[in-house]
Amino acid sequence: MAASSSTTVSELIAQVTGSCQGTSPYQKWKSLKVKILGSRRMTKCLEFIFDGTEVSVGREKVTSSFAAADETGMLKITVDDQFFSEIGVRLEENKTYILKNYGVVSVGGGSAQIYLRSSSKIYRSAQIVIADDMTGKAAEVLQPKSPKKTRLEDMGTGGLFTVQGRVTSVSAIRRVDRTDGPIPIRDLELSVEDGSIVPVALWREAALQDVTANTFVSISHCRMTKHASFGSKASSTNYTEIQEVSTPVRKVSITVNGMCVIDNEVLINTIQGGELKTSIDIVKEMAHVVEVEEIYDLLPLKVDVSLEGDNIVEVHK
Repeated sequence: MAASSSTTVSELIAQVTGSCQGTSPYQKWKSLKVKILGSRRMTKCLEFIFDGTEVSVGREKVTSSFAAADETGMLKITVDDQFFSEIGVRLEENKTYILKNYGVVSVGGGSAQIYLRSSSKIYRSAQIVIADDMTGKAAEVLQPKSPKKTRLEDMGTGGLFTVQGRVTSVSAIRRVDRTDGPIPIRDLELSVEDGSIVPVALWREAALQDVTANTFVSISHCRMTKHASFGSKASSTNYTEIQEVSTPVRKVSITVNGMCVIDNEVLINTIQGGELKTSIDIVKEMAHVVEVEEIYDLLPLKVDVSLEGDNIVEVHK
């Protein structure tokens, strides 16, 4: 019996991930029939233009990603949009195609990713029936999960995460020269839920977004990186999205080890590393004293409070 000229998603993934020598761009793979369950377009800057303190975007490339599946499994397809312009055909959601002359690479998590190139062929075909539970996984293939991490020590456990907090400092954009050209980087510091400070490095396009001090932001799809000179930082990735969010009221335990009174406002330094603000009346309530001067002899003072941003708005008995 003649060998089959086609393969399945599960067979392709097994072949790619099972090879200890990796894959070759010249390797010829069997044709694959898949249904497109979802898609996502991403724009990447290929050239940043630096003019004094100003940075702008130069040449860009648009890439499309597709969640593709058959009855045996799912993988991602990536395509430079220039390819679609050249062949006059574009993959569409909820339609089935036969792919030939594609390339494949192994990706993390024991999966594989197909990329289409100038010699690739696309043929529309009869529909494949896909199970409902597989359809629900398409979004995760295109946009990896990014769970919210609220403590600095939890952010270095691997994988992508979302960090949320008040911006306590914002650096100017700095230029870093790389082999593919200079790129912009901006450094932030966020005061997170437990009062600790998380350093954040925004790379490439993320560095050009408008982020201002004392706003409350959510930065998705970060990855903890370590550098011998700069220590650990939450670094942005290609998937990162930055959004300004409303300031939540949250209950936390803090340990006060220093205060600075300016008129009726009090700046509080905590052992956790954060700086908070409140009123003299709330400070008195913390320590159950009549005069502020009485508090200093009670430090360090552990207390449960409600925070709105970096403002202590309530003391819990």
